[in-house]
Amino acid sequence: QEPSLSHHQSEGLRGDCYIDFLPEVRVKDIHVKTSWRKALVGAKTEIENVGAEPAEVEVRQYVTEAGRIRYTLPSAKVRVPAGETASVKRGGRWADPKLWGIGGEYGEPHLYELVTDVSCNGRRIDRHVQEFGFREFWIHHTDFFLNGRRIILQGDVGQPHGDLAKWRDVVWTIHRADGINILRLHDGEYWSERSASGADRVGMLLYVQMYPQLDLRYGRGKRPKDAPIIPVEEWTKRPEHAWNLANYERWFRMFRNHPSVVVWSTDNEILTQAWDT
Repeated sequence: QEPSLSHHQSEGLRGDCYIDFLPEVRVKDIHVKTSWRKALVGAKTEIENVGAEPAEVEVRQYVTEAGRIRYTLPSAKVRVPAGETASVKRGGRWADPKLWGIGGEYGEPHLYELVTDVSCNGRRIDRHVQEFGFREFWIHHTDFFLNGRRIILQGDVGQPHGDLAKWRDVVWTIHRADGINILRLHDGEYWSERSASGADRVGMLLYVQMYPQLDLRYGRGKRPKDAPIIPVEEWTKRPEHAWNLANYERWFRMFRNHPSVVVWSTDNEILTQAWDT
């Protein structure tokens, strides 16, 4: 962790560590999508092959709740070339899921698991489990809606320590008692999935934030007031811009399956090349 980002006392290991032994052909990533308005559930699944030979695999996916299958997606067969990744998209209508909500009139924060089995020659070689909530959040004119119900967002900014369970138990309970239903993850733990997982379970909405990498010509110092501004056409060719795009994709992949995350911000404030000058 960079020293400049460690000011929330977040150094070191803060949870359990696991070592996974994965097969050469495995699930790389899954994006679960749900739509309340269309009664749809679907998934985009990436199958990775790090082996030296191409693989013909079958992908089976089903939604479980408390260990029981509640919904099954259509299976698919896909060829994954050696050293490459193949995508599988499957979906269907689900008329009666339990919706994810924030409590009260919005319903309880109910979670499901999407189980993905990858088989080759009739033998299962990988199993991936992705937790998700069936919910849809959207904006209509100036109003916010959660699963068809208008919702007033009442938030708190600059939330540290969201990845600590004890902090959530104490502070988030106080926030909810004060009518706060959305928190902005800022600075030290904006990259923490533990914060989002905790919010998924208690029914707290999240506003997640990222920082872009700005002009590195001056290191970590401030841009001189008389320094020339880089034209947009030139900026898009710079390594900082390419790094930002790749980092935003990593950030999106990290949070996209969490039903608690409903607002995304690509910056802390509206910073430009001018930095704070």
